[in-house]
Amino acid sequence: MAYSGGGLRILVREQQFDYWSRPGKRFEDVRLEVDAIKLDGPDDNDFGLICRYQNRDNFYAFLISSDGYAGVLKVKDGDYQVIHGNQMDFTASINKGSATNHLTGICLGSTLALYVNGKKAVHAMDLDFTSGEVGVIAGTNAQAGVDILFDNFVVLRP
Repeated sequence: MAYSGGGLRILVREQQFDYWSRPGKRFEDVRLEVDAIKLDGPDDNDFGLICRYQNRDNFYAFLISSDGYAGVLKVKDGDYQVIHGNQMDFTASINKGSATNHLTGICLGSTLALYVNGKKAVHAMDLDFTSGEVGVIAGTNAQAGVDILFDNFVVLRP
């Protein structure tokens, strides 16, 4: 992780691994926004926003992939689970490959919603975490080497 090219760059060199960055601020209800671009690596990846982060084993994540999938995930006791369905959904509003995507994550009460490039992608309802830190996340699946640049990260009241 490093600041480079006008934003925060996260390079993940391990398979099946996620890195995240948090500014250390706690919130209850928030609207998160960020511009994210894949600089290098496989399109089968994941990157996005984190809200209500308790610790490394307990938080929510709004994720997309460079091959067009989106999901709302809950990490509870270290177990990752998609909470809007059984798996991440193909989403036409995602700019695939090495294109910029504007992500918006809403954590409002029990509602967790992900918007991609201004269009609602997925949403879920969950009450396990009601407050916590926010941040960005990037990760790999079967192939290592994803390199994501995050820019214009903002936290707003919903």
